[in-house]
Amino acid sequence: MMTSARKIFSSEFLLSLSLVLVSQTRFRLADGVGPGEIGLAILILTTFLGIFSPRFELFVPKRYGFAWLLVLFGLFVLTPITLLNAETGMRGPVPRDILAYLLSFLLVFTAIVRRLDLASVASFTVILMCLVFTGQYLLGGDQAWYLSARFSAGSDNPNQLALYLVCGFLMIAMTDWRLPVKSLFAGALIAFGILSQSDAFMLATLAMAGSWTAFRLVPRAWFPAFLLFGTLPIAIGILFLATQTDLLADIQSIWAHSNGGSERSILYINGIKAYLSTPVAWPFGFGAGGYSGNTGPFGGQEAHNTIIDCLTIGGVALVALVHWPLLRTLWEAYSLKRYAIAATIVGLLVFTMFHFVGRQPVFWFTVIAAIQSLYGLEVRERTLRRHTKDPITDAPSMPGGGLHA
Repeated sequence: MMTSARKIFSSEFLLSLSLVLVSQTRFRLADGVGPGEIGLAILILTTFLGIFSPRFELFVPKRYGFAWLLVLFGLFVLTPITLLNAETGMRGPVPRDILAYLLSFLLVFTAIVRRLDLASVASFTVILMCLVFTGQYLLGGDQAWYLSARFSAGSDNPNQLALYLVCGFLMIAMTDWRLPVKSLFAGALIAFGILSQSDAFMLATLAMAGSWTAFRLVPRAWFPAFLLFGTLPIAIGILFLATQTDLLADIQSIWAHSNGGSERSILYINGIKAYLSTPVAWPFGFGAGGYSGNTGPFGGQEAHNTIIDCLTIGGVALVALVHWPLLRTLWEAYSLKRYAIAATIVGLLVFTMFHFVGRQPVFWFTVIAAIQSLYGLEVRERTLRRHTKDPITDAPSMPGGGLHA
């Protein structure tokens, strides 16, 4: 009983509760500030106050090295560029958004420095998500729905709810729960996703299923070739489109005519146009804010595509900071044959193509939790191999034997 009470009042539980409450954007106390943001701020503030304690140890393991880069980028690149462009009268910079980025980046640093048990946080978060979203469905009234038709569970839009659901799949994959329990919670998340009618959620879910199948069926020796020939044409096509602004305009016209004026495609194209408008912004972008628009670039809107929005906000640097940890974790999961984790990361990557996640604390938590989970699995595997001796040579068994036999 004492152990359970201690967990409820732990930093891990505070982090879980705060992450879930951040999703309740319709119930914030002020613009951009709600109970969730306050909880995360308290966690971060108490961590930095601990610097003055003689027992405090500022140590960031090498696998989390990007945490330093995130904080330094937020403080010394993103902040001054945003303030400078806002001062010059450029349309798009939003200085208030700097706080959201710093909250997310400092959260990563805080969780690492405090050596929090992120597996416990992931378990708590999934449970609390299901409780809060169920409560919203039963009792939330109009505040739980978007245009009275799509379930948003207290978020401003269904895709924000969908981000939590996709991250929830990855958290479930990281837990040591038994398969029936995992299936139960995954089923709940799927039900909420269907209610949200989020096409991004559906595509992410299909990507998870498809990639898990590919990971299981395609031999490891053939997978690099499979990946190369499967994604290279798409990458070349995207690069070609990104450099041919006239062609982009033609495609936009055709798409708008055939698709009823798809707002999403317009935002994508105008976001790309904004980024390509000046080479000065290519390395570090224009700062926090939105640089796409329905009528043209620099319309004060986000493109709702993580790569495009990262380019306009933080340039190539922010694209790398957001995607490199996720891609490295994907490779690590695949290498360790943790195909469920790898597949959910693929689904998350697909989801980011339809929603901007760069300033979302739940996204950054999920990334570092996956890194911690895989590091623990890697250490466990190395230990098992070291203690598994070949009965003839009395040497450690080679990979492929023992653990994976």
